[in-house]
Amino acid sequence: MRLNSALASSFLFVPIVLADYRPGEHQPRFSNSVNKNINDAWVDQVPWAGAVLPESNEACLFRTGGYTAAIGSFKVPSASGNLGIAIMVGIGGRGAQCSTTFAAGVNVLVTSNSNVVSYAGWATWGDRTVSANIGISSGDTIRASVYLHSATIGDVLLENLTNGETFWDYFITNEPAVCQRSAEWVVTPLANYPPNEKPIPKFGEVTFEDATAKFASEASVMPGPGANIINEIKFNNTLLTTATVYKSTVVIASTT
Repeated sequence: MRLNSALASSFLFVPIVLADYRPGEHQPRFSNSVNKNINDAWVDQVPWAGAVLPESNEACLFRTGGYTAAIGSFKVPSASGNLGIAIMVGIGGRGAQCSTTFAAGVNVLVTSNSNVVSYAGWATWGDRTVSANIGISSGDTIRASVYLHSATIGDVLLENLTNGETFWDYFITNEPAVCQRSAEWVVTPLANYPPNEKPIPKFGEVTFEDATAKFASEASVMPGPGANIINEIKFNNTLLTTATVYKSTVVIASTT
Protein backbone atom coordinates (compact mmCIF):
# COMPACT_ATOMS: atom_id res chain seq x y z
CA MET A 1 0.00 0.00 0.00
CA ARG A 2 1.64 3.24 -1.13
CA LEU A 3 0.32 6.23 0.80
CA ASN A 4 1.74 9.58 1.77
CA SER A 5 1.62 10.27 5.47
CA ALA A 6 1.68 14.02 5.73
CA LEU A 7 0.01 17.17 4.56
CA ALA A 8 1.45 20.54 5.42
CA SER A 9 -0.28 20.52 8.76
CA SER A 10 0.78 20.08 12.34
CA PHE A 11 -1.75 17.36 13.06
CA LEU A 12 -2.70 15.67 9.78
CA PHE A 13 -1.36 12.23 8.96
CA VAL A 14 -2.56 9.77 6.33
CA PRO A 15 -2.42 5.99 6.85
CA ILE A 16 0.82 4.47 5.56
CA VAL A 17 2.97 1.40 5.37
CA LEU A 18 6.76 1.12 5.62
CA ALA A 19 8.22 4.60 6.07
CA ASP A 20 11.66 5.76 4.99
CA TYR A 21 11.35 8.78 7.26
CA ARG A 22 13.80 11.68 7.34
CA PRO A 23 13.51 13.84 10.48
CA GLY A 24 12.03 17.25 9.77
CA GLU A 25 10.43 16.21 6.50
CA HIS A 26 6.70 15.85 6.00
CA GLN A 27 6.75 13.77 2.82
CA PRO A 28 8.11 10.29 3.66
CA ARG A 29 8.04 7.52 1.08
CA PHE A 30 6.64 4.07 1.59
CA SER A 31 6.77 0.59 0.16
CA ASN A 32 4.33 -2.29 0.12
CA SER A 33 4.14 -4.62 3.12
CA VAL A 34 1.17 -6.88 3.64
CA ASN A 35 0.04 -9.32 6.33
CA LYS A 36 2.68 -8.58 8.97
CA ASN A 37 1.83 -8.76 12.64
CA ILE A 38 1.63 -5.28 14.13
CA ASN A 39 3.39 -6.38 17.33
CA ASP A 40 6.32 -7.83 15.40
CA ALA A 41 6.87 -5.02 12.91
CA TRP A 42 4.84 -1.98 13.81
CA VAL A 43 6.81 0.34 11.55
CA ASP A 44 6.33 -1.91 8.54
CA GLN A 45 2.58 -1.77 8.24
CA VAL A 46 -0.28 0.33 9.40
CA PRO A 47 -3.02 -2.29 9.71
CA TRP A 48 -6.54 -2.04 8.33
CA ALA A 49 -10.02 -2.76 9.62
CA GLY A 50 -12.97 -2.86 7.25
CA ALA A 51 -13.87 -4.36 3.88
CA VAL A 52 -11.77 -4.91 0.76
CA LEU A 53 -13.28 -6.00 -2.54
CA PRO A 54 -10.70 -8.19 -4.29
CA GLU A 55 -10.17 -8.87 -7.97
CA SER A 56 -11.65 -12.35 -7.50
CA ASN A 57 -15.07 -10.88 -6.69
CA GLU A 58 -17.80 -12.41 -8.86
CA ALA A 59 -18.66 -9.01 -10.29
CA CYS A 60 -15.30 -9.00 -12.07
CA LEU A 61 -16.73 -11.59 -14.45
CA PHE A 62 -18.70 -8.89 -16.25
CA ARG A 63 -16.17 -6.08 -16.04
CA THR A 64 -13.70 -4.82 -18.61
CA GLY A 65 -10.72 -3.47 -16.76
CA GLY A 66 -10.27 -3.10 -13.02
CA TYR A 67 -12.00 -0.98 -10.43
CA THR A 68 -12.50 2.61 -11.61
CA ALA A 69 -14.46 4.13 -8.72
CA ALA A 70 -15.07 3.69 -5.02
CA ILE A 71 -17.74 5.62 -3.12
CA GLY A 72 -18.99 5.61 0.45
CA SER A 73 -20.62 7.84 3.08
CA PHE A 74 -19.93 7.81 6.81
CA LYS A 75 -20.73 9.79 9.93
CA VAL A 76 -17.63 11.29 11.55
CA PRO A 77 -17.16 9.77 15.02
CA SER A 78 -15.87 11.37 18.17
CA ALA A 79 -12.92 9.70 19.88
CA SER A 80 -11.27 9.47 23.27
CA GLY A 81 -7.90 8.28 24.48
CA ASN A 82 -4.78 8.95 22.44
CA LEU A 83 -3.52 8.99 18.85
CA GLY A 84 -6.02 8.80 16.01
CA ILE A 85 -7.62 7.03 13.07
CA ALA A 86 -7.96 7.57 9.34
CA ILE A 87 -11.29 6.74 7.69
CA MET A 88 -10.65 5.87 4.06
CA VAL A 89 -12.37 5.03 0.77
CA GLY A 90 -9.94 3.97 -1.93
CA ILE A 91 -8.74 1.87 -4.85
CA GLY A 92 -5.58 -0.24 -4.89
CA GLY A 93 -2.92 -0.69 -2.26
CA ARG A 94 -3.70 -4.25 -1.29
CA GLY A 95 -1.79 -7.34 -2.35
CA ALA A 96 1.35 -8.16 -4.30
CA GLN A 97 2.47 -5.48 -6.78
CA CYS A 98 -0.39 -3.22 -5.67
CA SER A 99 1.51 -0.71 -3.57
CA THR A 100 -0.03 2.53 -4.88
CA THR A 101 -3.35 3.68 -3.46
CA PHE A 102 -5.75 6.36 -4.68
CA ALA A 103 -7.91 7.31 -1.71
CA ALA A 104 -9.81 10.00 0.16
CA GLY A 105 -11.01 10.29 3.71
CA VAL A 106 -10.97 11.97 7.09
CA ASN A 107 -8.46 11.82 9.92
CA VAL A 108 -9.60 11.91 13.54
CA LEU A 109 -6.83 12.86 15.97
CA VAL A 110 -6.99 13.01 19.76
CA THR A 111 -4.41 15.43 21.15
CA SER A 112 -2.30 13.84 23.89
CA ASN A 113 -3.30 14.62 27.48
CA SER A 114 -6.11 16.95 26.46
CA ASN A 115 -8.76 14.85 24.73
CA VAL A 116 -9.14 17.63 22.17
CA VAL A 117 -10.27 15.99 18.94
CA SER A 118 -9.25 17.41 15.54
CA TYR A 119 -10.66 16.48 12.13
CA ALA A 120 -9.17 16.92 8.67
CA GLY A 121 -10.08 15.71 5.19
CA TRP A 122 -7.52 14.59 2.65
CA ALA A 123 -6.93 12.87 -0.67
CA THR A 124 -3.85 10.96 -1.75
CA TRP A 125 -2.29 9.28 -4.77
CA GLY A 126 0.91 7.49 -3.89
CA ASP A 127 3.28 10.14 -2.54
CA ARG A 128 1.10 13.09 -3.48
CA THR A 129 -1.32 14.13 -0.75
CA VAL A 130 -3.58 17.17 -0.60
CA SER A 131 -5.56 18.67 2.24
CA ALA A 132 -9.31 19.01 1.76
CA ASN A 133 -10.21 22.56 2.70
CA ILE A 134 -13.62 21.84 4.20
CA GLY A 135 -14.91 22.09 7.75
CA ILE A 136 -15.46 18.77 9.51
CA SER A 137 -16.94 18.14 12.96
CA SER A 138 -18.05 15.13 14.96
CA GLY A 139 -21.41 13.91 13.72
CA ASP A 140 -21.04 15.30 10.19
CA THR A 141 -21.86 12.98 7.30
CA ILE A 142 -19.05 12.77 4.74
CA ARG A 143 -19.25 11.23 1.28
CA ALA A 144 -15.89 10.23 -0.22
CA SER A 145 -15.63 9.36 -3.92
CA VAL A 146 -12.56 8.48 -5.99
CA TYR A 147 -12.72 8.04 -9.77
CA LEU A 148 -9.99 6.66 -12.03
CA HIS A 149 -9.96 7.70 -15.69
CA SER A 150 -6.76 5.74 -16.30
CA ALA A 151 -4.07 4.17 -14.16
CA THR A 152 -2.41 7.61 -13.81
CA ILE A 153 -5.35 10.04 -13.99
CA GLY A 154 -8.22 10.45 -11.57
CA ASP A 155 -10.33 12.84 -9.58
CA VAL A 156 -11.62 12.87 -6.04
CA LEU A 157 -14.68 14.39 -4.39
CA LEU A 158 -15.05 14.84 -0.64
CA GLU A 159 -18.45 16.21 0.41
CA ASN A 160 -19.66 17.27 3.83
CA LEU A 161 -23.35 16.52 3.45
CA THR A 162 -24.07 18.19 6.80
CA ASN A 163 -22.67 21.67 6.16
CA GLY A 164 -22.72 21.61 2.35
CA GLU A 165 -18.99 22.15 1.86
CA THR A 166 -17.26 20.29 -0.98
CA PHE A 167 -13.65 19.55 -1.95
CA TRP A 168 -12.64 18.38 -5.43
CA ASP A 169 -9.23 17.72 -6.96
CA TYR A 170 -7.89 16.25 -10.19
CA PHE A 171 -4.78 14.07 -10.27
CA ILE A 172 -2.52 13.75 -13.31
CA THR A 173 0.51 12.10 -11.86
CA ASN A 174 3.91 10.64 -12.56
CA GLU A 175 3.49 8.51 -9.46
CA PRO A 176 3.36 4.74 -10.00
CA ALA A 177 0.11 3.66 -11.59
CA VAL A 178 -2.73 2.64 -9.31
CA CYS A 179 -3.28 -1.09 -9.18
CA GLN A 180 -7.01 -1.42 -9.87
CA ARG A 181 -7.41 -4.88 -8.36
CA SER A 182 -9.05 -3.84 -5.07
CA ALA A 183 -11.50 -1.32 -3.62
CA GLU A 184 -11.71 -0.62 0.10
CA TRP A 185 -13.69 1.00 2.91
CA VAL A 186 -11.44 0.92 5.95
CA VAL A 187 -10.25 2.48 9.20
CA THR A 188 -6.52 2.55 9.98
CA PRO A 189 -4.31 3.96 12.73
CA LEU A 190 -2.45 7.14 11.88
CA ALA A 191 1.19 6.86 10.89
CA ASN A 192 4.14 6.52 13.25
CA TYR A 193 2.25 5.37 16.32
CA PRO A 194 4.36 4.12 19.27
CA PRO A 195 4.63 0.33 19.60
CA ASN A 196 4.02 0.43 23.34
CA GLU A 197 0.63 2.16 23.08
CA LYS A 198 -2.72 1.22 21.66
CA PRO A 199 -2.49 2.30 18.02
CA ILE A 200 -6.00 3.79 17.96
CA PRO A 201 -8.30 5.67 20.35
CA LYS A 202 -11.81 4.55 21.22
CA PHE A 203 -14.06 5.81 18.46
CA GLY A 204 -17.32 3.97 18.89
CA GLU A 205 -18.29 3.03 15.37
CA VAL A 206 -17.67 4.02 11.77
CA THR A 207 -20.42 2.94 9.38
CA PHE A 208 -19.91 3.26 5.64
CA GLU A 209 -23.27 3.47 3.88
CA ASP A 210 -24.11 3.36 0.16
CA ALA A 211 -20.68 1.82 -0.39
CA THR A 212 -20.18 1.03 -4.07
CA ALA A 213 -17.34 0.20 -6.43
CA LYS A 214 -17.49 0.51 -10.20
CA PHE A 215 -15.65 -1.05 -13.12
CA ALA A 216 -14.59 0.29 -16.51
CA SER A 217 -17.59 -1.51 -17.98
CA GLU A 218 -19.85 0.72 -15.80
CA ALA A 219 -20.95 -2.34 -13.83
CA SER A 220 -21.09 -1.71 -10.09
CA VAL A 221 -20.86 -3.90 -7.02
CA MET A 222 -21.48 -3.52 -3.29
CA PRO A 223 -18.99 -4.74 -0.67
CA GLY A 224 -21.35 -7.45 0.53
CA PRO A 225 -21.15 -10.35 0.18
CA GLY A 226 -17.94 -10.54 -1.84
CA ALA A 227 -15.58 -8.35 0.18
CA ASN A 228 -12.83 -9.66 2.39
CA ILE A 229 -13.40 -8.60 6.00
CA ILE A 230 -10.19 -7.19 7.46
CA ASN A 231 -9.46 -7.00 11.20
CA GLU A 232 -5.73 -6.36 11.66
CA ILE A 233 -5.59 -3.65 14.33
CA LYS A 234 -4.18 -5.22 17.50
CA PHE A 235 -2.49 -4.37 20.77
CA ASN A 236 -0.92 -7.05 22.97
CA ASN A 237 -2.43 -9.65 20.62
CA THR A 238 -5.94 -8.34 21.27
CA LEU A 239 -8.06 -7.13 18.37
CA LEU A 240 -9.19 -3.53 18.83
CA THR A 241 -11.91 -3.53 16.17
CA THR A 242 -14.57 -5.69 14.60
CA ALA A 243 -15.73 -5.32 11.01
CA THR A 244 -18.96 -6.53 9.43
CA VAL A 245 -20.40 -6.17 5.94
CA TYR A 246 -23.98 -6.34 4.70
CA LYS A 247 -24.73 -5.38 1.11
CA SER A 248 -23.71 -1.69 0.79
CA THR A 249 -22.98 -1.19 4.50
CA VAL A 250 -19.60 -1.68 6.20
CA VAL A 251 -19.43 -1.29 9.99
CA ILE A 252 -16.13 -0.96 11.88
CA ALA A 253 -16.57 -0.87 15.66
CA SER A 254 -14.04 -0.03 18.35
CA THR A 255 -13.98 -2.87 20.89
CA THR A 256 -11.74 -1.55 23.69
